[in-house]
Amino acid sequence: MSFDHVWLRNVDDDSRWADLYCRQLDESTRKELESDAERLIASGHFVTLSAGGNYCHDEQFLFETSEDAEDFFEWGFRSWECFMDSELIGCGFQEVALYTSGSLVSAKSVPPTMRSEASDEGLSSHVHQHFSLEPGRGKPD
Repeated sequence: MSFDHVWLRNVDDDSRWADLYCRQLDESTRKELESDAERLIASGHFVTLSAGGNYCHDEQFLFETSEDAEDFFEWGFRSWECFMDSELIGCGFQEVALYTSGSLVSAKSVPPTMRSEASDEGLSSHVHQHFSLEPGRGKPD
């Protein structure tokens, strides 16, 4: 499977994520992220998200520990739900999959949420602070 984005959590601030595929990265930062990604992929602790609805988008989130991956699988992924423009209903997730030590542990589909539900629960897809976004992009897509 190929991914539209591969996300690595910032070591100093776990509310911030870096996109390995960001085109704006300088060479030094890109090499550092690629090195970190190779190490994390080898450890095998990650979560994959496949958007639902009519939104074809796959992302991989890499983690240092299986516990961090499990936490994200249980709840953290919800803030990454896509809402198209002014739509009130999100796309949901066709699949959210948890891998530890490189093996699939669990997978689930998640129905769409209402935009107001996401905001009320602090689950807005706009809550993440990214330190490597392309110009004009305010959320993961």
